[in-house]
Amino acid sequence: MSEYQLRSGNPADNSRLPVCDIGVLQHSEKFYRLECISSIEAIEAIEADWRKLEQSDDEPFTYFQSYNWCYDWCVKQYKNNPGHGIAQAKIYALWCDARLLMLWPMMAKRSYFGIKVLTFLTEPLGQYGNILVDRTQVPLELGPQIWKLICRDAEVDAITINQYPSTSSLDELLGDVGIAEQSSKAISFLDLSQFESWDEHHKSLSASARKQRNRRRNKLAKAGVVDYEVIPGGSPRYARLVDKALQMKQIWLQQTGRRADILSKRCTASFLTGLSGKAGSNERPAGSFAHALTLNGEPIAIEIGMVEGDHYYSYLGAFDWKWRDYSPGKIQIELAQKWAKEAGLRTFDFLGDPSEYKSQWTNSTRSLNSRSVPRSLLGWLYCVVWKAYLRGAVRTAYHHLGSERRKLLLKLLGLGARQNTATPKAGSLLRHSKTGIDAKILCAAGYAIAELFIL
Repeated sequence: MSEYQLRSGNPADNSRLPVCDIGVLQHSEKFYRLECISSIEAIEAIEADWRKLEQSDDEPFTYFQSYNWCYDWCVKQYKNNPGHGIAQAKIYALWCDARLLMLWPMMAKRSYFGIKVLTFLTEPLGQYGNILVDRTQVPLELGPQIWKLICRDAEVDAITINQYPSTSSLDELLGDVGIAEQSSKAISFLDLSQFESWDEHHKSLSASARKQRNRRRNKLAKAGVVDYEVIPGGSPRYARLVDKALQMKQIWLQQTGRRADILSKRCTASFLTGLSGKAGSNERPAGSFAHALTLNGEPIAIEIGMVEGDHYYSYLGAFDWKWRDYSPGKIQIELAQKWAKEAGLRTFDFLGDPSEYKSQWTNSTRSLNSRSVPRSLLGWLYCVVWKAYLRGAVRTAYHHLGSERRKLLLKLLGLGARQNTATPKAGSLLRHSKTGIDAKILCAAGYAIAELFIL
């Protein structure tokens, strides 16, 4: 992830300025104004309008467009990186009669190759792309006009609209613009509203699944005193658990030959530890939470999640690698789902990253769409050649290498962290040229390098 900074405006009062008027749109007898907000002061000035729009928009999967998430991220990025930002917030706001009707949080950033791209604000930390919109006040016919004005304002090589839910308001607004990417990604979630209680959900599982979960819990119980706690954001204990979860995740990534540079950034830890949450005995939880499965008082599995309305987002899960044979991560997931049901939540969302294990914990899915819109020749190469074709093929080849070969490859490229465990020698992995391993290694190397330099 690149380092970011917002342009700082200097408004003379507490109005919605400074903003950039993009254009005026008309439908029937109504006039609408589209603005682009690019300063922290302007974001702060529309807080009440932003929150009101959140409450009026009953569409799911919009947490990463909420005021708390976007504003906290912007503030952390601005304060952590003064004078070094290479991205600019571009939050598109649609107004009618001084009422905010739509928000599309975006940002323009430049890759190391010089490709300037407009993409969702907070990406890749934000897991879903979406918009906030009052669907009763914004006619669908305005979609093409809004899109045209955004394209004109963006001044980028490409617009990438990654991982937005199908049949969402954004899906309707975009229609068939640009290049649709072929992707099997989908939101996996447990619809808790199908069950009157947690016991009813447990009874709905197959007999083998119930036995397997019981065996896991019993095995861990024999190792010591097991406890479970849920800590709302804003406390020192929450911050420590976030830091611990990030450390655990880094070890898991190293051991499995994977990379997620965003998780090692100082600004990521600062952002996640700074999120707030609240939980009262007589009210539904809201905001950010840290779940901890502890053994003899020490966390062995941690989950960072967020609650918006009756929707829980399972954002980041990690476990202590040395306890992996006890499946602490799976035990923690079960306890987190039980907590969500007992707290009155209806949806337990595993987000869109594809993983086989999710099918064991969910009962519903919703597909995710991605589209790319080239705006220059360089953007066309990025969207058509790299994003729509090469990236997926190279990523697949990389993951098919297996964990040991991935670790070796990252080490050869100087991208992997040093390991305490033994790594197979290069010759033992590369000598079987007839099996095509050499080609896979070279292909995967291209992917690892591209991850460093391409958006």
